[in-house]
Amino acid sequence: MYYFEKLKQATLVDKKVVTKVDKYIKTKYPNNTDSVNTSIIKDALNKVVNKELEELNITEKDDVINGVIEQAITNKGNDITKYDVLKVCSNIIDKQSSSIKEIGNWIENSVDYTVHKDEVVEFLDNIKGIDYLGDYSVVQTETHQEELVTIPHVVVKSTSDLMRAIKGFLTTLTAEEVYKIARRSFIAILIMTGAFYMFNESVGIAESNGGLTQKEYRSNLAEEYGVYSMELEKAKVNYDILACHPFLPDYFDYIEIDEMKLKEYLSKRNSLLIEDEYFYDIIQTSKEFNLNPLILFAITGQEQGFVPRENDDANKIVNNPFNVFISWRHYNTNIKDSSEIAARTVINLGKGAIEGQNIFKWINRLYADDPNWHKGVEELFWGMMEYCKA
Repeated sequence: MYYFEKLKQATLVDKKVVTKVDKYIKTKYPNNTDSVNTSIIKDALNKVVNKELEELNITEKDDVINGVIEQAITNKGNDITKYDVLKVCSNIIDKQSSSIKEIGNWIENSVDYTVHKDEVVEFLDNIKGIDYLGDYSVVQTETHQEELVTIPHVVVKSTSDLMRAIKGFLTTLTAEEVYKIARRSFIAILIMTGAFYMFNESVGIAESNGGLTQKEYRSNLAEEYGVYSMELEKAKVNYDILACHPFLPDYFDYIEIDEMKLKEYLSKRNSLLIEDEYFYDIIQTSKEFNLNPLILFAITGQEQGFVPRENDDANKIVNNPFNVFISWRHYNTNIKDSSEIAARTVINLGKGAIEGQNIFKWINRLYADDPNWHKGVEELFWGMMEYCKA
């Protein structure tokens, strides 16, 4: 079943995605508690994972998605691969389920390889009931101390699962490695026995003195949950999946700008964008799309010279200073609407850039007919970054 190795190389959720979603939510809701932000992050990742698993047509899909999200949050420093999806499936889907065929189809589409139902069943059956937090293999780690054998952490749900896991694992070890594990296991058992004894002592004390305390605890917990629920309701976000853009450089991510310095910069150009009704709509859109606001301001500078007040059409141009949908003459709603379209366009056009490619030039290929558009935008962007000390 070599295709499992290919699935390990097929990234489903890039680790940068989780990091950027986390940063985006914390930036947008800086006053939220960690628990509220975690719930919002899960909701955001749900949209990301749902999009990535569109072709996995199984009845247990919601449970699989939730399992993948938990892995993504738990292992922030690692990519989530399509192989990880199968590991989640192994704990959720019964081998008699009609979903087995659909999983086989999903594997075939993912790796372009014909997969037989028996192969899928065999794989899911081999690891069913075990939650892997590491690869099913032995990793030898060289240190300045004695060489250690790192054992994958597993959570076993039945005796048969345990025996199957042990059998599969031990076949990969040498006699010397088995000895090392046995010696360490004996010491671990002694430690756990002592810990269990102390735990029972603590529980005994709590049970003999904790009647009133538990009642008060339940009351406090209910009160805290009520506050948490209100916070969560208040913090619900209409998350735009585009706000997660690992393919763009870090300096494209949203940052807090010295607003006084930026307004000073715009004032020198007699820009109508200095007015709060326009200025803060661009800032708000940038925040919603996790985009550096100076990117959007730089585009207005290149497209419309930051909308100088002396222009006879300034009050119309300011509704669409990005010239989305050809120009402000063809499309003229309001600056919030046009800034959102511009943000989506920039992010979408940033996809697929080759490593080392000038991102402004890459976006230029479809944003503007002028082949030198990117030079002006980039110069304005870095000029504002310097001026605002961002």
